[in-house]
Amino acid sequence: MLTIPAHILDDMVAHAREVKPYECCGLLAGTAGVVTQQYRITNRVAHEPQAEQLFEHMSAKNLNALSERQRAEVAYFMDTREQARAQRDWQQKELDLLVVYHSHPASPPYPSDTDIKLAQAPLAFYPDLTFLIISLLGPVPDIKAHRIVKDHSYPVEFKTV
Repeated sequence: MLTIPAHILDDMVAHAREVKPYECCGLLAGTAGVVTQQYRITNRVAHEPQAEQLFEHMSAKNLNALSERQRAEVAYFMDTREQARAQRDWQQKELDLLVVYHSHPASPPYPSDTDIKLAQAPLAFYPDLTFLIISLLGPVPDIKAHRIVKDHSYPVEFKTV
């Protein structure tokens, strides 16, 4: 079972609230299913040509048809330099990447069709991980974890300590 410390969960919710109405994104690392490290990553979907290419290649979402604001409200693309720094850090600390997280500012905490397509894409950075989604749709954040296998998502239980 995945275990996430309360202070990390609280910081992910704070991250989601700070960037709302845009989607936040980040990574969680640890060992043996226990998260010990959080990496906030900048969502570059509105400004990254590579995002347009990936989304178009996967037929995930037509980013060209959306304004910069709309892109960041419905999709995320992690800053590649920040990802590389995070990877060096978790490897140096001998941790495993456990979770990719992002927020849904105005929708439920379930993987969208776009989330599922990108998780399964041959170019996806993290195809075999748990995906945690923070929904800010209601007055209280709703957080769900999922595994995405082929074109389906499956709930993953996690506990907070």
